[in-house]
Amino acid sequence: MNEWKDLLVFNRRERNGILMLTTCIVLFTVVRFFISIFQDEKKLIAKIQSIDLSKEFEAIDQAEKSTNYSMHEVDNAAHFEVNQDSTNQSLPIHFSNTMKSQRREKTEINSADSAALEKLPWIGGKLAARIIKYRNALGGFHSLTQLKDIYGLSSEAYQAIDSLCTVNSSLIHTIHINQDSVQYLFHPYLSKKQWNTIHAFIHKHGPADNCEYLKQTLVLNDEEIAKLCPYLSFN
Repeated sequence: MNEWKDLLVFNRRERNGILMLTTCIVLFTVVRFFISIFQDEKKLIAKIQSIDLSKEFEAIDQAEKSTNYSMHEVDNAAHFEVNQDSTNQSLPIHFSNTMKSQRREKTEINSADSAALEKLPWIGGKLAARIIKYRNALGGFHSLTQLKDIYGLSSEAYQAIDSLCTVNSSLIHTIHINQDSVQYLFHPYLSKKQWNTIHAFIHKHGPADNCEYLKQTLVLNDEEIAKLCPYLSFN
């Protein structure tokens, strides 16, 4: 028993030695621990440095630009829709209707029926009927400007349909001015008195061969002859 006791009892010099040894072990462990941490940090730094960050940033930049571009497109689309709505609301009705009808096939005014005329902007049933009635009285239109003579067709309506219509002047029904047997038929540009005077002049002086001949009758002025001439035949 005393032998074990002697083993566990240290003198002062031995105690100092043990304390110094223990301190060295502790210091070595701590130093090694910090060295391992430092080495791990160096490895981490080296790994980070080995990464090509330029490519990563470039990819991020491209993604950001793509997102911004998409958002820009959305904004532009929304802006366009708003502007388009506001533009349509601010435009005159006849102009807006004309824009909507630009791709439609043009209406031939001398052959169009009431249904075709009513498809034109500003033209309702009553106005379509007036156009057809006036067309029949004339014998057909030789110019779109003649539509301005129709009662109820405003200048705005004419502007709206002017670019949507065409005129086939070959469909005009002409008056055979040299035929004595032809009885007077109502025509907006020629009264019954003028008709009778012209025929009396032709019977006395011979058949007319052109519109200039009518000036000799003294019953039509230059403006009236110019309006009537497309409806005359001298055969």
